[in-house]
Amino acid sequence: MARGTRSVLFAGALVLVWQSQGARLRARHESIEGEVEASHVRRATDASGPANATTALEVLENKSLTVREVKECLCHVGEFWHSRLNKCIKQGGWGYECGFFPREHHDRVCKDGLVCKPIGNKDTYISHGMYRGTAGSIPATCVDCTPEDKCQTGEERHREDCLMESKLSGEACATVRVVLPPARASATATRSHTAQVNVTKEASANATAEVPPDGQIIANATVTHEASAERTEESSHTAAREAEAAAEATECMTAAEAMRMFGHGEQQRLHVDLAAEIASAADAKVLELASEEAKKLAAEKGLLDAQEAANKTAGAKALEKARSKAEAAAQEAAAQEAEAGARKKAQEAAQKSAEEKAKEAAAKAKESTTQTVTTASTTQAVTTDSTTQAATTATTASTTQAAAAASTSQAPAPPQVPPGPPVLEPLVSPQAPVEDKNTYRKISDEDFEATRP
Repeated sequence: MARGTRSVLFAGALVLVWQSQGARLRARHESIEGEVEASHVRRATDASGPANATTALEVLENKSLTVREVKECLCHVGEFWHSRLNKCIKQGGWGYECGFFPREHHDRVCKDGLVCKPIGNKDTYISHGMYRGTAGSIPATCVDCTPEDKCQTGEERHREDCLMESKLSGEACATVRVVLPPARASATATRSHTAQVNVTKEASANATAEVPPDGQIIANATVTHEASAERTEESSHTAAREAEAAAEATECMTAAEAMRMFGHGEQQRLHVDLAAEIASAADAKVLELASEEAKKLAAEKGLLDAQEAANKTAGAKALEKARSKAEAAAQEAAAQEAEAGARKKAQEAAQKSAEEKAKEAAAKAKESTTQTVTTASTTQAVTTDSTTQAATTATTASTTQAAAAASTSQAPAPPQVPPGPPVLEPLVSPQAPVEDKNTYRKISDEDFEATRP
């Protein structure tokens, strides 16, 4: 009876220790499983959830930790491996409370020659946390084996029940590509431009010049004039652009980091199930980290690309508008200046042409008047000479007639008269009517003024 009491007390103390350690371990496992589960939920939402229907996640490359089995039992003879505490526990003797351990360990809790059997009492064990309802703990104790139990002992039993140790090595890595909805950005830019424009304009003009006394000359001229103008204009433009938000990221985790994630040190011994669990959790963690990093990079890159595109577009549009405004302003200014210059030059050229033509007309009129006056004077001189010759002829004729009359009245023998000068014929035929040439023709003031230059 005393032996059974001691066993019960020992079992109760062990339960308290196990519950204390188990609570901490379960809390840690709950945290890890919660992280892994949350990562899967986030990936599912990112890939196909209604909130981000256009987001895509592609796993480009992944690599898992290496799980290597060591040909060696985790525990020595007389111990058993507690898979939830991840350590070796010494087997209990007769009367040892074996039922509070998880059901999968009941056949290993008792020492050789003993077997764990329920005692028939009502189950009052309650498992909390992640193992609630799954531990399978019942009121049981270690009792002697019977032939019906077919208990194994020694090395044979140890080899039959032992768990082989496993080692983790290498790295768990994941490379992913994330595509987010297009990023959008806007930008406002201000640019200035200086334009120089040359313009040629044609203009025509008429001008008049007076020709005395009442004449008038009209002249016209058509000329071209080129002008240059320079103007600087400034303009602003706001543009919005979208850019694809996509990026790749790689995250890795060493075996030691994976062990620490589960709360284990590097020297922690692992059985194959736990090693596989850690390796799987490491795969999920690096995938989660790579996805988060890729999403962050994609958002940043998409925004940067959109901002760069918006800046470039806004700058180009602002420069184009400034160039158009500057060219239009320079064109207008040059056209006005060229037109004004052409008109001025045309007026000056027409006026000059009219004045030159007026001078030419005046010179021709003066030359014509001079020739008329000279001709009249020459005519008068010729008339005077003719009159003089006629008078001389008449006098000679009268003298001859008088001498003849005197000779006839005396009737002397004709004297010997020496030959005199020959008698000249008159320049004007005696039959032509003799006009009074001793008076000059009077030129009127109007005729005279008309001949002046």
